[in-house]
Amino acid sequence: MNIAIVGYGKMGKMVEQIADKRGIKAKFIIDPKYQGGRSLVGKYPGMTSVRKFCEEYSKDFDGVAIDFTEPSAALENIKLYCEYHIDCVVGTTGWNKIAANMEDVRNMVEKSGITMVYSANFNSTVQAVFLLNRIAAAMFDGLPGFDVGIREGHHPDKKDPSGTGIALARDIIGKEYFDKTALRTQLDGPVKPHEIFMAIERLGGIVGFHEITYTNDARDGSAQNDAVKISHRAGNRSGFANGALDAAEWLLAHTDQNRGLVHWPDVVRQNFLSSINRELGTNMK
Repeated sequence: MNIAIVGYGKMGKMVEQIADKRGIKAKFIIDPKYQGGRSLVGKYPGMTSVRKFCEEYSKDFDGVAIDFTEPSAALENIKLYCEYHIDCVVGTTGWNKIAANMEDVRNMVEKSGITMVYSANFNSTVQAVFLLNRIAAAMFDGLPGFDVGIREGHHPDKKDPSGTGIALARDIIGKEYFDKTALRTQLDGPVKPHEIFMAIERLGGIVGFHEITYTNDARDGSAQNDAVKISHRAGNRSGFANGALDAAEWLLAHTDQNRGLVHWPDVVRQNFLSSINRELGTNMK
């Protein structure tokens, strides 16, 4: 499998390293600051823009573009991938928030005939946490006195609350489990019963940490009883890079069946659900 790495920041460099270990050839590195010097796995043309890459090499490129850039750049890149018919994996976060209409992007991708796999988090273990959280919320919502809170931690350079943490909260709020209808990320007064509070930590050495706590001693007047925690800590960025490469391999294996816009968590969760269904169907009573 051949790839073009678009964006040569921390994630782009990690994708390159993991690709080399997995025997995947990075034919191009594309970044405004990249001038074709020697990278980990070889020498590449000095590609400084996606447009230049598309105009000069798209006809001969038989692989997948893996995009870890900035939101505004990613949105423009997606338009170019569609125009020049390049399948892509987009791990850049936030581009869908600045898109005028997500359906317009979907229509553009489908009309072009490419396959675009996207996710805010390609780490498969994080997707397992999402599924476990949804299952736990559904179960504990049916028991009396339960409440829920979230904690997230990242490196000091992260400027905003965790998108993964917000998504975990939305999975609960969307179903109004525990009568939760809002998320708070700042403690400027008492947490109201309808709010989920997400505590935020910024500390050097933390790549990414998320923890959801379910407890049943919140508002029923009892002494402390049970607490159930679901947590995930990323040791480094390799889980995200491996997930993006997994998505690229899946894309090439399913191109004919799945042209269009594909949300990677849907693919991962379907695999998990198949395993859960086998377990429930054969061993659980």
